[in-house]
Amino acid sequence: MFFGFPQDSDKPLGVFTGTIQNDPGDLVKIEEHIFVGDTKDGGASMWLRKVNADGSEAPRYKERKENDKGEPGDSYPFEWPSADDMPGFHKVTSESLPIRCKCKGVDLVLHRGNYEGKSEKDLPWFIDPETHKLLAGFCGCESCRLFGGVDTWTWAFAELENITFPDKAKQPLFPNSTADLKALIDAKDPSVGTLTYYASSPDVQRFFCSNCSACVFYGADDRKHMVDVAIGVLESPDGSRAEGFLSWAYGRGVTRLDENKGGWRHDFFVRMMEEGEEWRERRGYPKNWQRKRREDALLKAQQNS
Repeated sequence: MFFGFPQDSDKPLGVFTGTIQNDPGDLVKIEEHIFVGDTKDGGASMWLRKVNADGSEAPRYKERKENDKGEPGDSYPFEWPSADDMPGFHKVTSESLPIRCKCKGVDLVLHRGNYEGKSEKDLPWFIDPETHKLLAGFCGCESCRLFGGVDTWTWAFAELENITFPDKAKQPLFPNSTADLKALIDAKDPSVGTLTYYASSPDVQRFFCSNCSACVFYGADDRKHMVDVAIGVLESPDGSRAEGFLSWAYGRGVTRLDENKGGWRHDFFVRMMEEGEEWRERRGYPKNWQRKRREDALLKAQQNS
Protein backbone atom coordinates (compact mmCIF):
# COMPACT_ATOMS: atom_id res chain seq x y z
CA MET A 1 0.00 0.00 0.00
CA PHE A 2 2.85 2.40 0.82
CA PHE A 3 6.41 3.12 -0.24
CA GLY A 4 8.46 4.20 2.76
CA PHE A 5 11.93 5.61 3.42
CA PRO A 6 13.38 3.97 6.56
CA GLN A 7 16.45 6.26 6.57
CA ASP A 8 14.28 9.38 6.51
CA SER A 9 11.29 8.92 8.78
CA ASP A 10 10.09 12.48 8.14
CA LYS A 11 9.75 11.93 4.40
CA PRO A 12 6.12 11.46 3.25
CA LEU A 13 5.04 7.97 2.34
CA GLY A 14 4.39 7.11 -1.27
CA VAL A 15 0.89 5.71 -1.83
CA PHE A 16 0.22 3.00 -4.42
CA THR A 17 -2.52 4.55 -6.54
CA GLY A 18 -4.17 1.17 -7.03
CA THR A 19 -5.29 1.31 -3.40
CA ILE A 20 -7.19 4.57 -3.95
CA GLN A 21 -10.95 4.23 -4.19
CA ASN A 22 -12.47 4.62 -7.65
CA ASP A 23 -14.50 7.73 -6.86
CA PRO A 24 -15.83 10.11 -9.52
CA GLY A 25 -13.67 13.04 -10.52
CA ASP A 26 -10.05 13.50 -11.52
CA LEU A 27 -8.20 12.20 -8.47
CA VAL A 28 -4.77 11.29 -9.86
CA LYS A 29 -2.35 13.21 -12.07
CA ILE A 30 0.94 11.72 -13.23
CA GLU A 31 3.58 14.38 -12.68
CA GLU A 32 6.68 12.44 -13.75
CA HIS A 33 8.23 9.03 -14.39
CA ILE A 34 11.53 8.32 -12.63
CA PHE A 35 14.23 5.68 -13.13
CA VAL A 36 12.93 5.04 -16.64
CA GLY A 37 16.50 4.24 -17.64
CA ASP A 38 16.23 0.99 -15.69
CA THR A 39 13.56 -0.24 -18.12
CA LYS A 40 15.83 0.00 -21.22
CA ASP A 41 12.74 0.28 -23.44
CA GLY A 42 10.58 2.81 -21.61
CA GLY A 43 8.38 0.16 -20.04
CA ALA A 44 4.81 1.21 -19.31
CA SER A 45 5.74 4.88 -19.67
CA MET A 46 5.13 4.48 -23.43
CA TRP A 47 1.38 4.60 -22.84
CA LEU A 48 1.52 6.84 -19.76
CA ARG A 49 3.19 9.95 -21.17
CA LYS A 50 0.08 12.04 -21.79
CA VAL A 51 -2.78 10.37 -19.96
CA ASN A 52 -3.63 13.27 -17.65
CA ALA A 53 -7.10 14.75 -17.96
CA ASP A 54 -5.67 18.22 -18.60
CA GLY A 55 -3.57 16.93 -21.51
CA SER A 56 -0.25 17.64 -19.80
CA GLU A 57 2.73 15.41 -20.55
CA ALA A 58 4.49 13.57 -17.73
CA PRO A 59 8.26 13.93 -18.30
CA ARG A 60 10.38 10.81 -18.06
CA TYR A 61 13.69 10.89 -16.24
CA LYS A 62 16.59 8.49 -16.55
CA GLU A 63 16.85 8.46 -12.75
CA ARG A 64 15.31 11.27 -10.72
CA LYS A 65 13.94 14.69 -11.53
CA GLU A 66 16.86 16.20 -9.58
CA ASN A 67 20.22 14.74 -8.66
CA ASP A 68 21.81 14.88 -5.20
CA LYS A 69 23.01 18.41 -5.92
CA GLY A 70 19.54 19.66 -6.77
CA GLU A 71 20.40 19.90 -10.47
CA PRO A 72 17.90 18.82 -13.16
CA GLY A 73 18.13 15.13 -13.95
CA ASP A 74 18.53 13.66 -17.42
CA SER A 75 15.18 13.34 -19.20
CA TYR A 76 14.07 11.43 -22.29
CA PRO A 77 12.34 12.98 -25.33
CA PHE A 78 8.78 12.01 -26.15
CA GLU A 79 9.78 9.56 -28.91
CA TRP A 80 12.47 7.73 -26.91
CA PRO A 81 13.31 4.95 -27.50
CA SER A 82 13.29 4.86 -31.28
CA ALA A 83 11.75 1.94 -33.11
CA ASP A 84 15.17 1.09 -34.54
CA ASP A 85 16.45 0.34 -31.04
CA MET A 86 13.69 -2.17 -30.24
CA PRO A 87 13.18 -5.77 -31.43
CA GLY A 88 9.83 -4.91 -33.00
CA PHE A 89 6.80 -7.10 -33.52
CA HIS A 90 8.33 -9.93 -35.56
CA LYS A 91 11.84 -10.46 -34.20
CA VAL A 92 12.39 -13.20 -31.62
CA THR A 93 15.42 -12.54 -29.42
CA SER A 94 15.11 -15.04 -26.55
CA GLU A 95 14.19 -18.69 -26.17
CA SER A 96 13.89 -18.39 -22.39
CA LEU A 97 13.76 -15.72 -19.71
CA PRO A 98 14.47 -15.81 -15.96
CA ILE A 99 11.54 -15.28 -13.61
CA ARG A 100 13.02 -13.51 -10.59
CA CYS A 101 11.62 -11.34 -7.84
CA LYS A 102 13.46 -8.46 -6.15
CA CYS A 103 15.06 -10.60 -3.41
CA LYS A 104 15.61 -13.55 -5.83
CA GLY A 105 13.83 -15.87 -3.45
CA VAL A 106 11.75 -16.88 -6.47
CA ASP A 107 14.11 -18.06 -9.22
CA LEU A 108 12.53 -19.86 -12.20
CA VAL A 109 12.81 -19.94 -16.00
CA LEU A 110 10.10 -19.32 -18.61
CA HIS A 111 10.70 -21.03 -21.98
CA ARG A 112 9.21 -20.57 -25.43
CA GLY A 113 7.04 -23.55 -26.27
CA ASN A 114 7.63 -25.61 -29.39
CA TYR A 115 4.67 -25.03 -31.70
CA GLU A 116 6.39 -25.73 -35.01
CA GLY A 117 4.15 -27.41 -37.56
CA LYS A 118 0.92 -26.55 -35.74
CA SER A 119 -1.83 -24.76 -37.59
CA GLU A 120 -3.36 -21.64 -36.14
CA LYS A 121 -6.44 -23.49 -34.91
CA ASP A 122 -4.23 -25.98 -33.04
CA LEU A 123 -2.25 -23.33 -31.20
CA PRO A 124 -3.11 -22.37 -27.61
CA TRP A 125 -5.23 -19.22 -27.56
CA PHE A 126 -2.39 -17.18 -26.04
CA ILE A 127 0.23 -17.96 -28.73
CA ASP A 128 0.71 -15.47 -31.55
CA PRO A 129 0.09 -17.40 -34.79
CA GLU A 130 2.92 -15.71 -36.70
CA THR A 131 5.76 -15.32 -34.19
CA HIS A 132 4.73 -17.96 -31.61
CA LYS A 133 5.41 -15.37 -28.91
CA LEU A 134 3.35 -15.42 -25.74
CA LEU A 135 0.44 -13.02 -25.51
CA ALA A 136 0.88 -10.03 -23.18
CA GLY A 137 -2.04 -7.83 -22.20
CA PHE A 138 -3.61 -5.45 -19.72
CA CYS A 139 -6.07 -6.06 -16.89
CA GLY A 140 -8.00 -3.45 -14.93
CA CYS A 141 -10.06 -5.73 -12.70
CA GLU A 142 -10.67 -4.93 -9.06
CA SER A 143 -9.02 -8.14 -7.87
CA CYS A 144 -5.67 -7.51 -9.64
CA ARG A 145 -5.71 -3.86 -8.61
CA LEU A 146 -6.32 -4.52 -4.94
CA PHE A 147 -3.85 -7.40 -4.78
CA GLY A 148 -0.97 -5.49 -6.37
CA GLY A 149 -1.78 -1.85 -5.58
CA VAL A 150 -1.35 -0.97 -9.26
CA ASP A 151 -4.16 0.50 -11.36
CA THR A 152 -3.62 -1.68 -14.41
CA TRP A 153 -1.75 -4.97 -14.43
CA THR A 154 0.26 -6.47 -17.29
CA TRP A 155 0.22 -10.24 -17.68
CA ALA A 156 1.70 -12.82 -20.03
CA PHE A 157 0.17 -16.28 -20.39
CA ALA A 158 2.14 -19.52 -20.26
CA GLU A 159 1.74 -23.27 -20.01
CA LEU A 160 3.26 -24.69 -16.83
CA GLU A 161 5.14 -27.29 -18.87
CA ASN A 162 7.24 -24.39 -20.21
CA ILE A 163 8.34 -23.23 -16.75
CA THR A 164 11.33 -24.91 -15.09
CA PHE A 165 13.68 -24.55 -12.16
CA PRO A 166 17.03 -22.93 -13.12
CA ASP A 167 19.04 -26.14 -12.83
CA LYS A 168 16.87 -28.99 -14.05
CA ALA A 169 19.60 -31.52 -13.24
CA LYS A 170 19.54 -30.70 -9.51
CA GLN A 171 15.85 -29.97 -9.05
CA PRO A 172 12.63 -31.95 -9.47
CA LEU A 173 10.48 -31.13 -12.47
CA PHE A 174 8.42 -27.99 -12.05
CA PRO A 175 4.76 -28.88 -11.33
CA ASN A 176 2.53 -29.32 -14.35
CA SER A 177 -0.61 -28.08 -12.62
CA THR A 178 -1.50 -25.30 -10.23
CA ALA A 179 -2.79 -27.94 -7.77
CA ASP A 180 0.63 -29.61 -7.68
CA LEU A 181 2.33 -26.22 -7.33
CA LYS A 182 0.13 -25.39 -4.34
CA ALA A 183 0.93 -28.78 -2.83
CA LEU A 184 4.69 -28.09 -3.08
CA ILE A 185 4.22 -24.72 -1.40
CA ASP A 186 1.99 -26.17 1.33
CA ALA A 187 4.65 -28.81 2.02
CA LYS A 188 7.28 -26.03 2.29
CA ASP A 189 9.38 -27.76 -0.35
CA PRO A 190 12.67 -25.81 -0.70
CA SER A 191 12.59 -26.15 -4.50
CA VAL A 192 9.98 -23.37 -4.80
CA GLY A 193 12.04 -20.94 -2.69
CA THR A 194 9.98 -18.12 -1.21
CA LEU A 195 7.00 -18.64 -3.52
CA THR A 196 3.66 -18.71 -1.71
CA TYR A 197 0.04 -18.00 -2.65
CA TYR A 198 -3.11 -16.21 -1.59
CA ALA A 199 -6.57 -17.44 -2.62
CA SER A 200 -8.20 -14.20 -3.73
CA SER A 201 -11.30 -16.23 -4.69
CA PRO A 202 -12.27 -19.84 -3.89
CA ASP A 203 -10.98 -21.01 -7.29
CA VAL A 204 -8.19 -18.45 -7.85
CA GLN A 205 -4.62 -18.33 -6.50
CA ARG A 206 -2.25 -15.39 -6.66
CA PHE A 207 1.33 -16.60 -6.26
CA PHE A 208 3.86 -14.15 -4.82
CA CYS A 209 7.16 -13.94 -2.96
CA SER A 210 6.71 -14.31 0.80
CA ASN A 211 9.82 -12.17 1.39
CA CYS A 212 9.73 -9.18 -0.97
CA SER A 213 6.00 -9.52 -1.87
CA ALA A 214 6.54 -9.47 -5.66
CA CYS A 215 3.58 -10.83 -7.63
CA VAL A 216 4.65 -13.82 -9.78
CA PHE A 217 1.69 -15.89 -11.11
CA TYR A 218 -2.08 -15.87 -11.34
CA GLY A 219 -3.69 -19.32 -11.32
CA ALA A 220 -7.27 -20.55 -11.70
CA ASP A 221 -8.71 -24.00 -11.07
CA ASP A 222 -10.49 -24.13 -14.43
CA ARG A 223 -7.18 -23.79 -16.35
CA LYS A 224 -4.92 -25.82 -14.11
CA HIS A 225 -2.09 -26.37 -16.63
CA MET A 226 -1.36 -22.69 -17.28
CA VAL A 227 -0.75 -19.46 -15.37
CA ASP A 228 -0.61 -15.75 -16.00
CA VAL A 229 2.94 -14.51 -15.48
CA ALA A 230 3.53 -11.04 -14.04
CA ILE A 231 5.65 -9.33 -16.69
CA GLY A 232 7.53 -7.28 -14.12
CA VAL A 233 9.41 -10.36 -12.86
CA LEU A 234 10.71 -11.35 -16.32
CA GLU A 235 14.38 -10.48 -16.86
CA SER A 236 14.74 -9.72 -20.56
CA PRO A 237 17.81 -8.28 -22.31
CA ASP A 238 15.43 -6.30 -24.54
CA GLY A 239 13.92 -4.33 -21.68
CA SER A 240 11.04 -4.50 -19.26
CA ARG A 241 8.41 -5.20 -21.96
CA ALA A 242 10.40 -8.21 -23.27
CA GLU A 243 9.20 -7.52 -26.80
CA GLY A 244 11.52 -10.13 -28.27
CA PHE A 245 9.68 -12.78 -26.24
CA LEU A 246 6.13 -11.42 -25.84
CA SER A 247 3.46 -10.36 -28.32
CA TRP A 248 1.73 -7.36 -26.80
CA ALA A 249 -1.90 -6.54 -27.53
CA TYR A 250 -1.14 -2.88 -28.19
CA GLY A 251 -4.26 -0.87 -28.91
CA ARG A 252 -6.50 -3.64 -27.54
CA GLY A 253 -7.04 -1.80 -24.31
CA VAL A 254 -7.79 -2.96 -20.80
CA THR A 255 -9.92 -5.99 -19.93
CA ARG A 256 -12.56 -5.52 -17.25
CA LEU A 257 -12.85 -1.85 -18.16
CA ASP A 258 -16.53 -1.83 -17.23
CA GLU A 259 -15.66 -2.56 -13.58
CA ASN A 260 -14.31 1.00 -13.41
CA LYS A 261 -17.37 2.83 -14.74
CA GLY A 262 -18.42 5.86 -12.74
CA GLY A 263 -14.97 6.50 -11.31
CA TRP A 264 -11.77 8.29 -12.23
CA ARG A 265 -10.02 5.09 -13.36
CA HIS A 266 -12.39 4.51 -16.26
CA ASP A 267 -11.46 7.75 -18.02
CA PHE A 268 -7.81 7.25 -17.09
CA PHE A 269 -7.86 3.82 -18.76
CA VAL A 270 -9.59 5.19 -21.86
CA ARG A 271 -6.88 7.82 -22.29
CA MET A 272 -4.22 5.17 -21.70
CA MET A 273 -5.78 2.97 -24.39
CA GLU A 274 -5.84 5.86 -26.84
CA GLU A 275 -2.17 6.59 -26.24
CA GLY A 276 -1.29 2.92 -26.58
CA GLU A 277 -3.10 2.76 -29.92
CA GLU A 278 -1.37 5.90 -31.16
CA TRP A 279 2.00 4.50 -30.12
CA ARG A 280 1.25 1.17 -31.84
CA GLU A 281 0.51 2.99 -35.08
CA ARG A 282 3.73 5.01 -34.93
CA ARG A 283 5.70 1.82 -34.33
CA GLY A 284 4.11 0.15 -37.34
CA TYR A 285 2.87 -2.84 -35.36
CA PRO A 286 0.10 -4.70 -37.22
CA LYS A 287 -3.60 -4.16 -36.82
CA ASN A 288 -5.00 -7.06 -38.80
CA TRP A 289 -6.18 -10.62 -38.30
CA GLN A 290 -3.36 -11.18 -35.79
CA ARG A 291 -4.66 -8.38 -33.61
CA LYS A 292 -8.19 -9.79 -33.92
CA ARG A 293 -6.91 -13.11 -32.61
CA ARG A 294 -5.27 -11.37 -29.66
CA GLU A 295 -8.51 -9.48 -28.97
CA ASP A 296 -10.41 -12.76 -28.87
CA ALA A 297 -7.71 -14.23 -26.61
CA LEU A 298 -7.91 -11.36 -24.13
CA LEU A 299 -11.69 -11.60 -24.09
CA LYS A 300 -11.38 -15.29 -23.27
CA ALA A 301 -8.87 -14.48 -20.51
CA GLN A 302 -11.30 -11.95 -19.07
CA GLN A 303 -14.12 -14.50 -19.03
CA ASN A 304 -11.88 -17.09 -17.32
CA SER A 305 -10.38 -14.80 -14.66
